[in-house]
Amino acid sequence: IMIHTNGSHPHLKETQTNDFKLPYLYQQKELNKTYGLDRVAFLWQMRLGKTPTTYWWLTKRRDPPKRTLIICPKSVIVSWKEELESFNQPFVIFSSSADSFEFQERLAQFPMWAIVNYEALLSKKSKLHEQYWDAIVLDESHKIRNPKPQITNLLLGETNFPSERETQLRAILTGTPNPESYLELFCQCKFLFGNAFGYNDYYKFRFDKFYPDPEKQGRYLPYDWFLPELAAYLDRFTNILTRSQVGVDLPNVYKKRFV
Repeated sequence: IMIHTNGSHPHLKETQTNDFKLPYLYQQKELNKTYGLDRVAFLWQMRLGKTPTTYWWLTKRRDPPKRTLIICPKSVIVSWKEELESFNQPFVIFSSSADSFEFQERLAQFPMWAIVNYEALLSKKSKLHEQYWDAIVLDESHKIRNPKPQITNLLLGETNFPSERETQLRAILTGTPNPESYLELFCQCKFLFGNAFGYNDYYKFRFDKFYPDPEKQGRYLPYDWFLPELAAYLDRFTNILTRSQVGVDLPNVYKKRFV
């Protein structure tokens, strides 16, 4: 066993074997909180390792998933590709600009890691939402914070991704889950559980728990009495981590530019 240290901070020690890397200490600490959970939200800031941590959450279980679908932005595909390669895991990347969807039905019965970007998932060629998956990971899940876009309706559709909902593993990953309002958490939580805060309807939830922001049109704020309920609900499955908590936060660098 070799110990690699990034800097001198104790949280950044990483244990490695010859073939596989293991979690940093801060990642392992957060993983310990998620054991036994079938649905989890890793709301971590950038560069803290959401991708490998999600991999460990999925694979270090008593019954690891055999078929996992990773849905992410096109720019994040490389990160998942490199991560799965580092763990010697076979995977398939589906792209709307290639003929990759032509053989997806043949792969339907095989153990696999599948990676697809949001746009490709909406492709008419894609039948990934019709297949069974043991686990689905939604990377940069704030992409579905609005209930109106087609991708949100696809991911939240009750007839899509057929599975035993009670046993399917689901995870959402993002560092910006609700940049404008707590209301943006609704669709992401509904993706995890099939409903959110006991509601199936976004607009009914908004009417009951929120009021229009008098200072910004189109934004909604939660009633003060709802905040403790909101915090208790999220605390059951949400894993929040910032760079400053880990001790890797860097100072802002400012430079004057003249135009």
